[in-house]
Amino acid sequence: MKQHVFDDAFDQRAAVYSVKRIRQYNQAMRSFPETRATERRLILDLLNAQQGQDVCDVAAGGGYLADGILDQLGSECNIYCIENSSHFSDSIPAHYHRIYCSLSRLALPTSSMDRMACLAGLHHQEDKQQFFREAFRALRPNGLIAVGDVLHGSAPAQFLNVEVNRWSDLGHEGIFLEPGELSLLLSNAGFVDIVEQEHHYTWDLPSHADLVWFCKTLFRMEKAELSDVEAALPRYFTIQLEQGIARMPWSLIYARGRKPQ
Repeated sequence: MKQHVFDDAFDQRAAVYSVKRIRQYNQAMRSFPETRATERRLILDLLNAQQGQDVCDVAAGGGYLADGILDQLGSECNIYCIENSSHFSDSIPAHYHRIYCSLSRLALPTSSMDRMACLAGLHHQEDKQQFFREAFRALRPNGLIAVGDVLHGSAPAQFLNVEVNRWSDLGHEGIFLEPGELSLLLSNAGFVDIVEQEHHYTWDLPSHADLVWFCKTLFRMEKAELSDVEAALPRYFTIQLEQGIARMPWSLIYARGRKPQ
């Protein structure tokens, strides 16, 4: 394992993520893996990974996006999972190549990856431009990068920086993206054929109670009771309750770029 270097405030935050904190996040994702399926599919469509390629999931968490890549391609690709939290890295299944490093200094050889993706993993990164420079360096010519994250001013952004900030163990002060920012970051790093689009979809769970539990657990809102989370959600989201399903609106801004040949 390479020596971890603290290059960004995000690294300092990730350094204090506890085993308990990681366990809660992974418990939520493993209990309801289909809740964020649309969110994951949107980035996989942009990524367009192919069999035989080297694919990297950056800020991989517990490996949710990597699992989607594996489901899509089977064992006919090499999947690398980068994490700047040692406990998150340890929680990623061992059949992936696990790499513990800063997002500002990716522990990847130059021109070693065919695809790189980051799903909801950049909003604590202060120097986002440095991440995209590193991604450009690590990708092979014609390699693609796909990113999805929270848009500044959106309902998810407000929920995260107000309610999750209030109730979670470490608070939440996300540095969210402005419209067009991803395109600019990609262009400045050298990427071409850039596309950017905000997507709206829903997080779907079997019941309203499951939705409340999922949000409380996923975002580690330890200071809150379930009733506090239940009261907070309607301030930001119009939740649709149907027979056997609860739908909560969510959205991310997505972008893709290609490293020139």
